[in-house]
Amino acid sequence: GENNVIAEAHADVKPARTLSARFTRPFQSHGSIGPSCAVAHLDGGKLNVWSHCQGVFPLRGNLARVVGMREDDIRIVHTEGSGCYGHNAADDAACDAALLAKALPGRPVRVQWMRQQEFGWEPFGSAMVMEAKAGLDGSGRIVDWNYEVWSLPHSTRPEPKTGNNLMPGWHLARPLPPAEPHNIPQPSGDVDRNAVPLYRFANHKVIEHFIPEMPVRVSALRTLGGYANVFALESFMDELAHAAGADPVEFRLRHLDDPPAKTVIEATA
Repeated sequence: GENNVIAEAHADVKPARTLSARFTRPFQSHGSIGPSCAVAHLDGGKLNVWSHCQGVFPLRGNLARVVGMREDDIRIVHTEGSGCYGHNAADDAACDAALLAKALPGRPVRVQWMRQQEFGWEPFGSAMVMEAKAGLDGSGRIVDWNYEVWSLPHSTRPEPKTGNNLMPGWHLARPLPPAEPHNIPQPSGDVDRNAVPLYRFANHKVIEHFIPEMPVRVSALRTLGGYANVFALESFMDELAHAAGADPVEFRLRHLDDPPAKTVIEATA
C-alpha cells in the first residue's frame, strides 16, 4: 500500500491532556431499490446501448475494449433506472447486454439482473478504519491533532485507457484483467476525502494509508471516503468538547477561522 502525509503543521505547544478514538466502517452495499438493467442492439455494425450508468463516455470507452469495436461505432443512451450515486452494477449489466447483442446482431437484447446477482457482484463501498488523537491545553483548546485513515480504493469505475473495469470482461474466454486501482489525489481526494478538517490546530498531522488489495470488489459509494472521515472527525470533536467541559457548538467555533463554516454552524445551532 501507500502511506501519504497529506497535511502537517508544527508548533512548540505541549498538551496538558491527550485523548484518542478509533472509528470503523464496514463494507457497504449500495442497496439499490431495483437491480441493474440494460438494453443493447447491434444493427449495421453500430452498437446502441441503453443504460442507467453514471458515465456514458467512460462506459463507451471501456465497452469498446471488451466487445472489440471502435468507440465511434458505439452509442450509449442514458436511460432512467435504479440510481446509486456511485458505481453499482449498471455498467456491468450494459456490458452483459452488449456482449449478447454482438452474438445476436439485428436483435435487441434486454438484460435484467436479479436481486441476488446485484448483491453478490456489484462493487461495494470500501471498509475503512479511522484513528484520531488530540491534545488539549489547560484552557480546553486543541493544540495537537493526529489523524490516520486506512482504506481500500473508492473508485474502480469503467476505465477505457489503462485496463478493464467491466466485470463481464473478466470472465471471457480471453479475459481482460481489471485496471490497477489508484487513489484520487487531493484536493478532491478518495480515501482521504474530507480527512483534512477545516478546524485550525497549532500542531496537526493527517496520514492516509491506501490499500490496493481488495478482498471483495469495491468502488464509489456516495462521497467516497468523505462521510466516514467526517463522521469520525465530528464524533471526535464532540468527545473532545465533552472532555474540555465545553458546549460542542462553542467548542467548534473557537477552532474555526473560516467565515462560511462558522456561519453554517451558527445558523444550524
